[in-house]
Amino acid sequence: MASPSIIAVDETSEVLNILLHVTYNISAQKYGPRVDAISGALSALVKYGLPVPEAGSEVWALLLRQAHEDPVRVYALGASYVMENVCIGASEHTLKVSLSSLSESQAVEIGPLYLRRLFFLHLGRVEALRRILRAAVEDHSPATSCSGEDRETLHRHWRAARAEILSKDLPQNTSEADMLSTLGPIFSSIVCIQCKEQLQRRVDAVIRDWGRIKRSI
Repeated sequence: MASPSIIAVDETSEVLNILLHVTYNISAQKYGPRVDAISGALSALVKYGLPVPEAGSEVWALLLRQAHEDPVRVYALGASYVMENVCIGASEHTLKVSLSSLSESQAVEIGPLYLRRLFFLHLGRVEALRRILRAAVEDHSPATSCSGEDRETLHRHWRAARAEILSKDLPQNTSEADMLSTLGPIFSSIVCIQCKEQLQRRVDAVIRDWGRIKRSI
């Protein structure tokens, strides 16, 4: 009986394992493959002339599960294989990353189309945040219980809070909790009940409008 042939391959055992599972359409979920292993398996498919899995395949779902840990890498892989659903899912997680940290190789892997869309997402959210915060708190009808000093204090603190939110490192990733932690203390700086009611309306509108801004490409 002839001995089985031994073929040497360049891939690591982890990459080869994922490659074989993908090739024979067997679930690799139990292995919890890392981004590097999935990337290596996808490259090996191309190298050996095998078809890249379609959009609904498990390998892309496994890749997306890593997006919270390595969003730019996952987005770049999705872009390089034109996997729209992967890019959409990963793009939201990139909001916690400054795009100025992108390396040249990552930019090349992502490609001009998906790179443009990623920049538009980040810059568009910053501009939307600036627009949402721009308007001051509206003054209420004149009342003897409210001094002009109270109103001026309210407007001054609003401007300061707006500047603080916009000057943070990653304004595009501002959360509702971030908003409330910055805008909330304004309430304690004013005495007038009507001013507080106007402030509450303004804060509610900001939270509502910010929640409507897209978080993905």
